[in-house]
Amino acid sequence: VPGDPTLVAGSEVEPGTGVELVVSLGPAPRAVPSLTGLTVPEAQGVVGELRLELAVVAEEFSDDVAAGAIISQDIAPETQVARGSTVSVVVSKGVDLVTFPDLSDAGSFEEAAQVLREAGFEAELSFGDAQGEVQSYQIDGTQPAIGEQFRRGTVVVIQAFDPE
Repeated sequence: VPGDPTLVAGSEVEPGTGVELVVSLGPAPRAVPSLTGLTVPEAQGVVGELRLELAVVAEEFSDDVAAGAIISQDIAPETQVARGSTVSVVVSKGVDLVTFPDLSDAGSFEEAAQVLREAGFEAELSFGDAQGEVQSYQIDGTQPAIGEQFRRGTVVVIQAFDPE
């Protein structure tokens, strides 16, 4: 009550007495933090302190971001949002690795190439005949071991000779 600062909420006043009200604008907006590079538990802690929510919307392979770390977020850092807003993130699955298969049953370059493609590799005939028997195969000049892991799409160079 402007005319009597001693009155407080719940005090009785005469009808028609002017009363000033303060209307809340709601919670103050929050600046979205940068979450890139954090793990999901770390990011949950950061957004939780700001009373924001975190949603993992996808997982993707990344050559640059370690497995379990956040690659990107849908709301740019420093953007002002309302309390309770959700920040959606994409989490890294790490490098996309594939396992080198056993090529011992491949009778020709074409058969070896098919096995390699199914395993996630690329095959390249460096010498010989595509119908010929596989004589050797290498990745970057070295023969890979069965079960060894490489990046998806790694090129396997094969030499195949026609036995005739």
